[in-house]
Amino acid sequence: MHFRVSKFCLLTKNELVLKNIMVDTASKTGYISQIIGPVVDIQFPSGDLPKVYNAVIIGTGDSAITCEVQQLLGNNKVRAVSMTSTDGLKRGASVLILVRQLQFQ
Repeated sequence: MHFRVSKFCLLTKNELVLKNIMVDTASKTGYISQIIGPVVDIQFPSGDLPKVYNAVIIGTGDSAITCEVQQLLGNNKVRAVSMTSTDGLKRGASVLILVRQLQFQ
């Protein structure tokens, strides 16, 4: 079974392969402010928040984690749910916004 996050990434059962993420990283970058199990709170200092149900990517390469935004918390923060394990994530890790929602195939 494959999960596709727009044309940018392909998520198989337990791995994520990133391909050509093209975003304006200056305005679309945030950082992790809190982690509770699979739930990740992310702050975007620029105020450019992702929409609910949009995907965000934490990290790069094989260790990248895809999350789906579930709630806007206010104060430039969102709450997202990870699609894989959050083991090894740390507060302050960089987060990129994808401009599309998760699409499952």
